[in-house]
Amino acid sequence: MVVEILGGSGLHKAFKELDIEATRTYKGSEKPRYEVWELSKDDLKKLEYAIEWKDEWGWWIHSKGEHRGTACDILDINGVSIIAWQEDSKKDTFKCLTDYFKDCLGVTDKNKIGAYSFYLARTNGWSLSDMWRKLEG
Repeated sequence: MVVEILGGSGLHKAFKELDIEATRTYKGSEKPRYEVWELSKDDLKKLEYAIEWKDEWGWWIHSKGEHRGTACDILDINGVSIIAWQEDSKKDTFKCLTDYFKDCLGVTDKNKIGAYSFYLARTNGWSLSDMWRKLEG
C-alpha cells in the first residue's frame, strides 16, 4: 500500500541513506518549500524508526488528520472551492493554501500544517499532492 508524506527539502538524502524507494509527487516553488512524497507502508516504518535523524534530511510528517472538528465551510483557495474551516478570519477567499493556514487558522507549524493538509485532502476527495498542486500552485 502506498502512503503520502508531507515534508521539506532534503528528504531525498534520507531516502538514499535509509534505502527507501519514494516518488516525489509535488514540489512547491515558494519558500518554505513543501514536498509531497509517495512511499510504501514498510518504507514509512523505516522513516518512523530511523535511529538518528540528520539535520540535512529536512523534515516530514504523516498524519491521519487534525482533530479540529468537521470542516463544513466552503472557501476559495487559489481559485478552487473547497470544504474547509473558517475560523479566525472573516475572509472566504485566500491566495494559496499556506495563506489559508496562516491567516484563517493561525497555523504556521509544519506539523500542524501537515495534519490539516491530510484532513483537507481526504475531506475534499483529493490526494495530498493533488491538493497542494491545486491550492498552493
